Amino acid sequence: DSGSDEIVVYGSLDSDIVPKTNNARKLGTSSYGFSHVYANSFHGNGSNLTGISISSDAQYNTVVGTNAGDSFSGTSAQRNTLIGYNVGTNISSADDNTAVGYNVLLNQTTGNRNVALGSNVMDASTTAANNVAIGYGAMTKATNNSCNKNVAIGYEVANELTTGQRNVLVGHYAGYDLTSGSFNTFVGDFAGANASNSSADNTCIGQNAGFAFNGSNNILIGHDAAVSSYTVSNEITLGNSS
Repeated sequence: DSGSDEIVVYGSLDSDIVPKTNNARKLGTSSYGFSHVYANSFHGNGSNLTGISISSDAQYNTVVGTNAGDSFSGTSAQRNTLIGYNVGTNISSADDNTAVGYNVLLNQTTGNRNVALGSNVMDASTTAANNVAIGYGAMTKATNNSCNKNVAIGYEVANELTTGQRNVLVGHYAGYDLTSGSFNTFVGDFAGANASNSSADNTCIGQNAGFAFNGSNNILIGHDAAVSSYTVSNEITLGNSS
């Protein structure tokens, strides 16, 4: 009724319900509400909704976000927690992954037991497993299970890592250029950032420590601690070598 603030419908309704004034009418009140509302879709601001909960499926997967975890193969994928846009969108049978952010584990299909948090984290990975990657672009080029058991925390940490294993890389750009190097520990802003792609078994601690070298079994501790020559191995440097 165009002259009334009430709508009373008995039987079926074959036309739209449109208020006379935009954003000025309610469907129900705080005292008189509907017991159930059935609809195909809802639109608009949902900030006042209450009683909304997140639940897990029968395989203990918890999925939240557009396209997140939308390719599970039957009951194969188990115990995954995927939160964010496109997170784990290609996972078919991977288990025990925790991924939060934007495009995280974007191409993952079967790799297990990763923790990936941030934007574009491990987004190229398909089968990489047992990694912890936290921070924008962390381990963004890790691809398969040859890249496993790494810990990478910070902005674009281990950005080029594709097949390296068992590295601990913490700090802005730490281990940025490593591709296949393994068993390295780089901690600090730019620590080991330009270490050659296959450098292995090195420990670099401090800002810019071991910034650029191509060797193995080196220990460099301190701000700007550097090797005596680019290709040296088995060397210990304590403090700024300059």
